[in-house]
Amino acid sequence: MTNRYTIHIYINTETRKKDVCYYHFSFPLPSVSVRKKQRISRVFFDRKQKLILYLFPHSHNPDFNMRTFTRLSIITLFLFVVCTFYGYGQNYTVIVSLDGFRHDYPRIHQTPELDKIAASGVDAVMLPSYPASTFPNHYTMATGLILDHHGLVNNTFWDPVTGKKYSMGDKETRYDATYYLGEPIWITAEKQRVKTGVLYWVGCDIPGLEPSATHLERWDPDERLTFQQRIDKAIEWLSLPEEIRPRLIMLYIEEPDGYGHRYGLTGKETGKLVKSLNALMGDLYRKISALPHGD
Repeated sequence: MTNRYTIHIYINTETRKKDVCYYHFSFPLPSVSVRKKQRISRVFFDRKQKLILYLFPHSHNPDFNMRTFTRLSIITLFLFVVCTFYGYGQNYTVIVSLDGFRHDYPRIHQTPELDKIAASGVDAVMLPSYPASTFPNHYTMATGLILDHHGLVNNTFWDPVTGKKYSMGDKETRYDATYYLGEPIWITAEKQRVKTGVLYWVGCDIPGLEPSATHLERWDPDERLTFQQRIDKAIEWLSLPEEIRPRLIMLYIEEPDGYGHRYGLTGKETGKLVKSLNALMGDLYRKISALPHGD
């Protein structure tokens, strides 16, 4: 493993000084050691940095939620900066969020494809911001900011300044850029002339947040791409000519969050969906590896 360029990141995740997450990255192969006793969720890196999977947890345990979010999006940004600055060539990063994917789903429901990715690279952990809701945490991952700094403090909340209730289901507030502070990573990348592709990620389709991703799929509550179509869209983007090919791709998949709430973490229906998503991630990984530049 090459250790030429190394980044050490210390993130204090609680008020207690002893509770510190430690991240150590070496290029081109990252390795992670996290000093935490409790596994909240998992992040998988493949050996060649082709794929990063954020498996976003959905926990209601207050002991988990009061911890500040482990800002792994910062690490992704470091990967881009270091690889670009030190001449590692045209590296590509694909980030996939499986919303509500618990840390123990691989053990409960068996996920061989994710296990393979972990075995060939890194299996790490992450902690959500409080509250552990979809919109605030995905925007945290995009910006590297905690909730009270980026504006989205929950999926729904009352804004005493405007006298309005923000809701992710209300188009008037959902697409109001004044609620979205900070700078998402795809905007930072585009400013550095790194082309990006973003599909359904929170904040990617807000008018006024510029520059937008070169390749963009906007969320439509009534008509959306299937999960398989989303994977195929990523491969389509990665198959474009090099001059317009995105080097950062971010995909959002809204399950198994709903199934976990509806049927429980050990429910038969939940297990079936988890296995389906596991197979989907294996399909994505194999298709990436099969690309001419996928090695």
